[in-house]
Parts: sequence; C-alpha cells; structure tokens
Amino acid sequence: MRDPFSRWPRASDTILAIVVFMWSMFISDEPNQDLAIRAVSDLPLTAILVHVVASGALYWRRSQPLIVLGVDLAALALLMGLGPYSLWAMPFALYSVGRYAISDQWNYYGVTAALALATIGMFDDGETIGNIGFGLVFVFLVWYIGRRNRIRGDYLILLQERAAQLEREQT
Repeated sequence: MRDPFSRWPRASDTILAIVVFMWSMFISDEPNQDLAIRAVSDLPLTAILVHVVASGALYWRRSQPLIVLGVDLAALALLMGLGPYSLWAMPFALYSVGRYAISDQWNYYGVTAALALATIGMFDDGETIGNIGFGLVFVFLVWYIGRRNRIRGDYLILLQERAAQLEREQT
C-alpha cells in the first residue's frame, strides 16, 4: 500500500509548489522572530517573481533536483539583494537533492553551495554566531535526511531483489 505522495508524485509536487508559494507570499518573518500575515502589496514585484520561479521549480524536484537547487540558490541570492526575505522553497530543494540526486559528487557540491550561501546571508543579516550555527546545522540536516531516505530506499530495493532471488532458487 503506497501513500498518496508516492502514488501521484506530480500532483503532490504541484501541491507542494503551490503551498510553498502561498506561504512565501502571505507569511512574513518579523524582526522579533514572530510570524505574521502580510499583504502581497508589501512585496516588490521582483520578489514576487523570484518566489514564483523558486516555488514553481519544486515541480521538477524529483526528476531534476540539482537544477531545482540551482534555481533556488539563485533565487535566494537575488532575495538577499532585495532585502530580508525568506525563501521557503530552499529546504525542499535541499531535501530533494539528498533524496533524488544520483551523482554523489554533485550532491556534495549542492549542499556545500547551500551552506556557503546560507552563511553569507546570515552574516549579511547580522545574525549571532549561535543563530548562524543553528542555521547551518538545519541546512545540513535537511539534506542529510533526504540522503538517508535515499540510502534506505536503495537498501529496501536490494532486500526485495534478494528475497525474490531466494524465492526463485527455492522453486
């Protein structure tokens, strides 16, 4: 029995992209760490377009995870230039790289680029060393959870193949 997310991956990725975009548009990080609902008119048009592209890229997160991460890293760099805006698509892109990227070398490059950009962004925002450390651990853990899920999935497939082989040998 498969869950709906694995049964209909494109539909679930579409819903994810829409939810992340809506969250980015209407939820604001206040300076005192509170979340607040904001009017879309509070965002400049450039920031809205960047969020559309970054969230929309999540549709391809399973088939092209490294490209999605690259798009989201570029979007984050643009948002850092526009002001203190959060990019809620980034954790999903990082998870997808860990979960779906096949090349280990590019996988490591992607997480390293995300860690570097997160560090630059947090230093630029004047965050404390503790917040920077927490942010970097968060970035790494999101990627690592995706990677562990991929390894676990590969192991389960290997066990299923081995069980099928043993069943064929017994008959």
